[in-house]
Amino acid sequence: MTERAAEQRPGRLRALGIHALLIPLAVGLLIAMFVATSVPGWEPVLFIGAVFGWLALGLGWFIACLAAYLGEGRDSRGRSITPWLILPTIALAGAAMVMLDVPLRIRFELSRPAMEAVVQTGVGLIDTAAGPVRVGLYDIDFEFIDNRIWFGVDGGIFQSYGFVRTKEGDAGPPLDRCRTIDSDWWVCSTGGSD
Repeated sequence: MTERAAEQRPGRLRALGIHALLIPLAVGLLIAMFVATSVPGWEPVLFIGAVFGWLALGLGWFIACLAAYLGEGRDSRGRSITPWLILPTIALAGAAMVMLDVPLRIRFELSRPAMEAVVQTGVGLIDTAAGPVRVGLYDIDFEFIDNRIWFGVDGGIFQSYGFVRTKEGDAGPPLDRCRTIDSDWWVCSTGGSD
């Protein structure tokens, strides 16, 4: 082993130790963020906790980068920045997926067969006073709005959110504040203000 390689080894071991801590934390926060954003309107407590977790993790990552840079001197020859790019890559990929509603779409698609089965069962068989019922991966409160089944989910702070399926031949959204998640299904909100 050369003298230069022997000098670089402690810094690399220190960086591996930091990454062994930061990367599992980042994956855990990413999972928490996905769970929080997989519900229309998001689960506010989990979402806010994940945001603060990401801020703390980002600060820890920045301090670790600064300490590694200052501790090993300014000679950058032979050092790779690749390990330090793992955490920002995880964070940016997760943020992009949240912005594109990937967690919501995945959870909806996994729950869709059960929701379709409820629609096919018929309106008369649903007891709206029964309270939340597990349908797919969601706890659903059923209501009827404009002769359609409202699949209300627990999410959001000031508004109620849920899914509505349009009937064949319907044009446009079933309620004022809706966005399409599929050709037949809409994510809608009621109450609150725009």
